[in-house]
Amino acid sequence: MLKFYNCNDYRNNNRGHNSVVHLRCTQHYKRLCQGTAKIEITADGTEWTNLRPHTCAPNATHRQVLHLRQEILRQAVDNFNRPYEPPAALVDRVRAGWPDPNAAAQVPPCRMRSAIYRAQNRLYPRVPVSIYHLGFLLNDNQWQHLTSTICGTDNIFGGVVHGPDGSTSVVFVSRRIRVYMRRARLVFCDGTFGSRPNIPQSSQVLQICSVVNNTVMPLVQVLMNSKSQEAYEAVLRHLRNTIPGFNPQTVMTDFEAGLQNAWREVYHCHVHGCYWHYCRAVLRKVKELRLRPHMQQNRNLRSIIRSMLALPLLPTNLIIRGYRTLMVEAQRTGLLGLLNELFQYWTDTWAAPHVFQSLSVYGLRHRTNNVCESANRLLRSKTGAHRPGLWHFLSALRRNEHCTFLKLRAALMGIPASRCRKVSAVNNDTNIRNYNLQLFRGHISINRFLHLASLRVLRVFDAIVV
Repeated sequence: MLKFYNCNDYRNNNRGHNSVVHLRCTQHYKRLCQGTAKIEITADGTEWTNLRPHTCAPNATHRQVLHLRQEILRQAVDNFNRPYEPPAALVDRVRAGWPDPNAAAQVPPCRMRSAIYRAQNRLYPRVPVSIYHLGFLLNDNQWQHLTSTICGTDNIFGGVVHGPDGSTSVVFVSRRIRVYMRRARLVFCDGTFGSRPNIPQSSQVLQICSVVNNTVMPLVQVLMNSKSQEAYEAVLRHLRNTIPGFNPQTVMTDFEAGLQNAWREVYHCHVHGCYWHYCRAVLRKVKELRLRPHMQQNRNLRSIIRSMLALPLLPTNLIIRGYRTLMVEAQRTGLLGLLNELFQYWTDTWAAPHVFQSLSVYGLRHRTNNVCESANRLLRSKTGAHRPGLWHFLSALRRNEHCTFLKLRAALMGIPASRCRKVSAVNNDTNIRNYNLQLFRGHISINRFLHLASLRVLRVFDAIVV
């Protein structure tokens, strides 16, 4: 316990005597203060004796400084249930509301950083060295509060999955979210890398999402140390066993072969690739082949390349025919030599059997995996940092689950939880449907359809090329 004398304080300087406590001024080293005292413990009580007077000026704000430090440390511990806040920002926020500016000036962030970390670390176990050990830790009832929901009535820890290739994954999904997952028929799946914790070592955070009333619903998060098909299949089989009613009919992913094959193998569902990822890959090849200067000078070249982006808007059985019409058009306009390498790339990459079956997004309301991209941004906003600490990562998952649960409750009550789709997006879908209708009625050719539909992807085209 701290003792005060004339607004100066002492530090315990006991030298091993059980009945005598020697005290020395806290400014002994900094200001060479000679103030000392002792406390003698006797049968009749304690006796305070001043040995030497203080040679430093009294600090009238010392009590306020101690109270300010205690308040900062208290909020640092509670900070794990709120969005991530760096130590410096936490100290500045508490100091800004402190009534005594002289006391606040004596507590700079650099003097509190280590104390904040020590206070936070005392409430949590040692950070596990691997995802395998993290699974053991979260299985321990002693640490269930690390993954309990914000309201405390559920838990987001969904189990540990060991793949046949030696991979380990930790699944996070609460029981109340599983209830909704049994009704989900269209889901989106993608991985994010910036939100994964810095320790233990991991490869990605895989997210499974859905959409309700135009609102993104992050359902499942999986911390994985492998991106192999075996690891994906092990995770999906675990979900199939723990959520028997979860049976999606359509899955939207990027063009990662292992992930797509795992969904087909476990759930036997239709898997579609992301249309935006396709456009980005083709246009990156255009940049690599240095065709951009030619596109600015030749309108026909620009139109053919833009029409290649519209190929996935055709039904599966018409994509090859549409691709051939573009080759014929390039030959007729004398551009085949310039586009030969691009056509060869498309044949080698996108005409492969395992890719071709997922390339078409014809008739789909959601043609991209932007739902997962939005979910990844939501998770990053809650972690508050690139590669956060493990405990901040778990806290972000808890808050993410709570937000999803509230949005699901709002949807069940008929309350819109987000804005409606933009008018431009709705008109874009309407135009593409009209082009498809004209194509099947024979009013326009496949080549004409590609050129008309290519005008609907101008935003993607301009964002990547221009």
